[in-house]
Amino acid sequence: MDIFGDLPEPNADKETEVEINPETSISEKNVEVSLFDDLPAESTPTCAEVKPVSNGSKVDDPEVRGQKRKAEDDTCQAQVAAKGLSSLVGYAAGRKGEREEMQDAHVIIDNFTEQLSCLSPKISRLAYYGVYDGHGGKRASFYTADNLHKNIADKFPKGDVLNMEKEIKKCLIEAFKKTDEEFLKEASQHKPVWKDGTTAVCILVVDDVMYIANLGDSKAILCRRKEDGSLTGVPLTKDHSPVQYEERQRIQKAGGSVRQKAKGSHCAGKVGCWGSWKCRGPSAMVSTSAVGSSTHRTSRGAS
Repeated sequence: MDIFGDLPEPNADKETEVEINPETSISEKNVEVSLFDDLPAESTPTCAEVKPVSNGSKVDDPEVRGQKRKAEDDTCQAQVAAKGLSSLVGYAAGRKGEREEMQDAHVIIDNFTEQLSCLSPKISRLAYYGVYDGHGGKRASFYTADNLHKNIADKFPKGDVLNMEKEIKKCLIEAFKKTDEEFLKEASQHKPVWKDGTTAVCILVVDDVMYIANLGDSKAILCRRKEDGSLTGVPLTKDHSPVQYEERQRIQKAGGSVRQKAKGSHCAGKVGCWGSWKCRGPSAMVSTSAVGSSTHRTSRGAS
């Protein structure tokens, strides 16, 4: 039995008439139907889609963007020079040590000004430098390196403010808290939950003033040259370590306790517990300040 026996014979050479309604008909002959017949004809871009600039090129031209950025950098450098500010150039070096992976991260932004908008006209230069000493993995340090300075830029005071120093301090504290909260939220969504943590120390340079914020025991040190040519180090941060009396007091007020361990031992992987001190909370180990480490922490703001 032919399964195609009930089909009509091909009649491609004859006209066929398709009735649509009693008054209207359409004649077809060798009509090829295309999937794209109902698409509108291609049109040329309008002025609203492509905006020419003065030199006749397009706004999204990479060369134009590069020229614009260079012009902004030149303007920034001119303002810096006009105020008699020194130029800043950052460098970094790191060593993985015996670990399988590098758990530390850093950020160097000599020109942080271009990442902020609506700055006060009184500010000519911003720079940002950060070091993040990871523990228990690299996720927390890398996340902080990617996001902390962005949160600072987002919360930096806009326009003229009455007390710039107070607002910048508030900006740093809120940026640290936001970074910590967002990483903990991300860490809690994984199974098993991420246990990574990191210290954080950063320097925000506003014209000729340095604002330093830190969590944990990573340090910021100013190297100063004396009149005789020798160099001396000036600590700019205070460690958050249970070895420090103030930190032990803070841990105890938060409901934890600090006790001395055997000489030469330390709390492995818990930032700030170096030396011979161990921190204990009501139900779990309590580490001193860090970003991440959700089950080994007591809360505090950046100092």
